[in-house]
Amino acid sequence: SAIDPSTAIFGTCRVIDAHGPVQNADGSPRMQTVVLPVAKGQVLDTWTTLGMRGTASADAEFSEVFVPEHHTYTRGAPAHYDGPLYSPPQSAIVLGWTLSAANTLGMARGAMNTFVDLATDSGTTDSPTLLRDRQHIKIVVGECEAMIDSARRYVLDTVSAMWDAQVSGDPELAELSMRARLAITHAIRQSIKVADKLFNAAGTNAIHRSVGLERYFRDLHVHGQHISGLPLNFEYGGAMLMGGTLPASLYT
Repeated sequence: SAIDPSTAIFGTCRVIDAHGPVQNADGSPRMQTVVLPVAKGQVLDTWTTLGMRGTASADAEFSEVFVPEHHTYTRGAPAHYDGPLYSPPQSAIVLGWTLSAANTLGMARGAMNTFVDLATDSGTTDSPTLLRDRQHIKIVVGECEAMIDSARRYVLDTVSAMWDAQVSGDPELAELSMRARLAITHAIRQSIKVADKLFNAAGTNAIHRSVGLERYFRDLHVHGQHISGLPLNFEYGGAMLMGGTLPASLYT
């Protein structure tokens, strides 16, 4: 994202040698993240999306660009620096995904604020009664408020517990990381449900760009396609709760 104003970007690629794709010890493909000067490649205008259109998350194409080793790292490898911020990799990715939860919860809150403003000022085509004076609207607003607040608290509680464990070296870190991952995905999915509920409750008001709900609706549904918001993360947590172990890949 934000490739337009950037002078350098992170890119991830598979490692291939003379014998073909290089594999890690567990058989998974070795993935190398590299820092590339944008000027050495070509930015492709591919970011034509349903939502989140302003993030400039376009593709870029590079060919035969030399990258020094100190501008690379192997995904999932031990960190070069000591301290809780840099390891282990499973919790490091959770800390990064926390930003996704914060982003979607912020959009859900924005959708709520927009809807409340609309409800205090508008009716619908078939009734002049203000939305705020209709019983089912009051129920929707109450439900959505509870969904946002509870999801936010769930993320704060689990990520805080994971971080405390990471700092102290708690042996339960793997389980706490899993619980934080569940909370993050839950928050993203709940935020999408909030947008859906408010969009439907607003009636035809919701489809007008001037109201603003449609943008939250679109942006949240696009954000939910990020790996941090996909339901596969619930499978990850369920497997651990039933006696499984962390998968080899951080992203499965």
